[in-house]
Order: sequence, then C-alpha cells, then structure tokens
Amino acid sequence: MPGGPAPLGAVPTLRVRTERRMRPLKIGIGLAVAGVAMLVSGGVLLNVAQAVAVIEGSKAEVGNAIEFEAEDVTYTLVLVRADRYNAEAMDRAVTAITCTVQFADGTSATVDGSSQFSADSTDAASSIGTFDAVAGPATVVCSSSRPSELIANIYALAKERTALLYTSYGLMAAGLLAAGIAVWLIIIGARGRTVFET
Repeated sequence: MPGGPAPLGAVPTLRVRTERRMRPLKIGIGLAVAGVAMLVSGGVLLNVAQAVAVIEGSKAEVGNAIEFEAEDVTYTLVLVRADRYNAEAMDRAVTAITCTVQFADGTSATVDGSSQFSADSTDAASSIGTFDAVAGPATVVCSSSRPSELIANIYALAKERTALLYTSYGLMAAGLLAAGIAVWLIIIGARGRTVFET
C-alpha cells in the first residue's frame, strides 16, 4: 500500500567505530622525541659544568681552607664525587656542609649546603652552593657537622659557568614541557573520535 511503513529490511544499519586521530598522534610522538633529546642535552651540559668545576677548580679536603685571588664574579662550591654509587651518602654529606668565605674588604659570605632546594648532582660532583665574590685575596673553608661516609671528602671551588648552567636548566625545563604536551597529544590521538557509518 503506497505511503505505508517501510519494510523492516529497508531500515539502514548504523555502525559506530573509533577512528584514531593521526595528526595529533604524530605531533605528540615527535614532541616526545624532542623532549627526551632536550632533557638529555640539559643533563649533559650540567654534567659538563660540574666536571669543569672539578677539573679547573681549586680543591681541598673538607675542613681545610682554600686561598684564592677572587674576581668580582659568582663562584660555585661543589663536593667532588669519588663514589658514584653512593648517592644517598653524597646527599647527606652535602646537607651537612657549611662554607665560610672571607673577602679582602673584611666582609664574609656563608654557603650552606642544606639551604638548597635540591643539590645538582652529576657523575662529577654535587653542588654545595654559590656566592658572589669581592675582588681581592679571599679564603674559603668548608666544614661538616657530621662524620663523612664518603671514600674521599673533597670540595672544589671554581667560577660559575652561568651561561652553561642556565642553558642546561632551560633545556631541561623545555624538555619537561614538551614531554607534557606530547603525552596530552598522544592521548587525544590514541582515543580518536567516534565515527558513525550507515
């Protein structure tokens, strides 16, 4: 009969499927690779900066003084890593160290290893802290409030490689940001979108 209901067999079948969104997925994977590369590069630069401080810097056993001709720049103090497998003992040693610096004009500075938010630790050394020097003869003495658990308890003094450090921090921060965005994009791409087909 014309105008009557359509036969059941004529009703279209609606299919639902999930389609991956390839563009955000590919961008996310690319960002993840770039983020890891930046993190690795930042870590390498930080390692280089501390290795330079150990190689070029003046060194002494904790408790003994270092006399040096200061320039009007920032200096860094690091605890030399002799045992690379004893990270916890290294951290405890750094937090127990306090350094006092006497300058030619009669002023002084104190560097407290425990006052750092987090010590920069590499295969070469762990940071104790930094100070801004006054030009002229100066003396620094680092002492510990507890017995050392380390094989060697040596500290080093060197000019801070500010550009190198800031570059390493910038690369690591950018790497973390890129990794976070990458995870978000990969999730969006993997979840995909719902597609209805008849």
